[in-house]
Amino acid sequence: MGLSYTTVEGDRHAPLVSLETLINFVRGEQGPLLRFLTWKVRCPSAAADLIQELYLRIVTLANPERVRNPRYFLYTTAKHLAIDHLRREERVTSRSTPLDQAVSLPTAIPDAETTVDAKHRLTAVLQAIESMPPKRRAVFVMFKFEHKSYLDISRELNISIKTVENHLTKAMSYCRARFEALDGSPIKE
Repeated sequence: MGLSYTTVEGDRHAPLVSLETLINFVRGEQGPLLRFLTWKVRCPSAAADLIQELYLRIVTLANPERVRNPRYFLYTTAKHLAIDHLRREERVTSRSTPLDQAVSLPTAIPDAETTVDAKHRLTAVLQAIESMPPKRRAVFVMFKFEHKSYLDISRELNISIKTVENHLTKAMSYCRARFEALDGSPIKE
């Protein structure tokens, strides 16, 4: 699902919103958002995952200044994430293995250490993306998350394809270096 910018008609004179403002707003609303999402999806663990996904979407916004009403934008995006989650769950449930067959299947529930490591890595990714220069972050997000071509990115950002390539190369090197530092050893390809 692409992230749409929510504006409120008639609120054209609202102050511009920066990425930092949105991030701080998400942090300030984390408790109420968690309650809202838990109520929507009926699972505290899934709600916590959706908060992380919401944060990732906010951090990777290409044009946060287009958001005019942060609260409306935040809760609308959270609602859409919850709907997507419930649809995925419904698809999985409809294709589930019958109960008598499922008894013999091993579970794929990660242990606590794996869960903590995954959350630590997600935090590192978010911090790496957030700390990139704005143009590089926009190129990276458009390519990796929005699946846009180099040509589309160059047209949208009014930069050359070579500049897109340079930004992506630097962004990938930067992310790789952050993960190497996190692991304490080089990543094998």
